[in-house]
Amino acid sequence: MLRRPKLAVQALLVTLVLFLSYLSLVAQAQTTAARLKEIDRYAAKTRHDWNVPGFAVAIVKDDKVVFAKGYGLRDLGKPESVDENTLFAIASNTKAFTSAALAMLVDEGKVKWDDPVTRLDGMTSQVAMLPEERLGVVVLTNSETPLSNIMVNKVFDEFLAVPQRDWSRDFLTRASQSGAAQRTAAKKLEDSRVPHTKTSLQLSAYAGTYTGAMYGDAKVSVENGKLVLRLLPSPLFVGDLEHWHFDIFRIKWRESVVYPFPRGFVTFTLNPQAQVDEMKIDVPNPDFDFKELEFKRVR
Repeated sequence: MLRRPKLAVQALLVTLVLFLSYLSLVAQAQTTAARLKEIDRYAAKTRHDWNVPGFAVAIVKDDKVVFAKGYGLRDLGKPESVDENTLFAIASNTKAFTSAALAMLVDEGKVKWDDPVTRLDGMTSQVAMLPEERLGVVVLTNSETPLSNIMVNKVFDEFLAVPQRDWSRDFLTRASQSGAAQRTAAKKLEDSRVPHTKTSLQLSAYAGTYTGAMYGDAKVSVENGKLVLRLLPSPLFVGDLEHWHFDIFRIKWRESVVYPFPRGFVTFTLNPQAQVDEMKIDVPNPDFDFKELEFKRVR
């Protein structure tokens, strides 16, 4: 008879704990729903801010996909919309996957770390994780804008419950400032051009095959009275060479190069016998350093 009140109190405590846990789960679900609603709203706004044709966002929280949605169009001029099942190129994220796969092949003795690279392709996308929050996000786009970075920052802000920040506006401001700086730099570069110079040799003397252990072959040919550069391991990488001054040419990439590389420069060097022996490529960009590639004339 004396134990019944004790048992009743224990049962009441268990019920109370379960009820509080239920309320906590409900509150957490409501909080997550509110966060995802804000992310959804912001995604649509950011697409408009940057005039992006289409993109997709997926969020994983606690090992579950809590958000997956597409925005806009798959291709400009076509009616198909982006959804959560649309396939995108994952761009430079292939580097992480490829590195992991190569490490496995090295462990198995099938390749070596110093084997030559024979392909050079890519674009941009964003995958980011906060392990301590059990949170991951991927943003895939069909444009070359900072949208993927903007959306990753927004997702992290929402789930970390930090003060609101308009990342899109901040990036737009940076883009405007960067554009002004680029125009100034472009004018300075144009002013540095030495006028009325000629190449050391006839154009046909620069045509030929150039190669390097890291990348492979590149071919320079004369087409319609101008030099054309082709990076053979990546057939889409084709550029027209316009004489700049002396033995330096400015490269203008053709539309087949989807990455928005700026115009860069190709410099030909001559040996003591007045023969072209090397080609150097310099295309300033944040993704790939062309200056690391060696191209020696082989024929």
